[in-house]
Amino acid sequence: IAIPNPITSDYAEHCEVASEVATLINTSNGGGNYVWIRHHEDSNYTIRLCKELLCKNLQHGPKMKSRLVVDTMDGNHSIVKECMMMGINKFVVDSTDQVRNCIKVIAKDLGKKVLSLEKC
Repeated sequence: IAIPNPITSDYAEHCEVASEVATLINTSNGGGNYVWIRHHEDSNYTIRLCKELLCKNLQHGPKMKSRLVVDTMDGNHSIVKECMMMGINKFVVDSTDQVRNCIKVIAKDLGKKVLSLEKC
């Protein structure tokens, strides 16, 4: 299930989109292994949508958290950091360099030190 870019960034839209996605999954008996949240220029929109989706109960299949895949093609580290704090661990990236850079920035923000990223 791919969530397209929104028309507005209204709070109501987040709730409506999350409800529609949950309803679609529930009515299809758990169909759709992943819910891809596409890139949006407003990182707060993406984060709020993720929070709304995590609140939805699914009747069939895996929980919403394990289905969410967040698009981070623009290299927005704040989205990755916030999503990881919510327990979301699947991201769409552009390159391995983006992954390395993102890990370094997040580790620095959290006061951690990255020992090696050679195999990443």
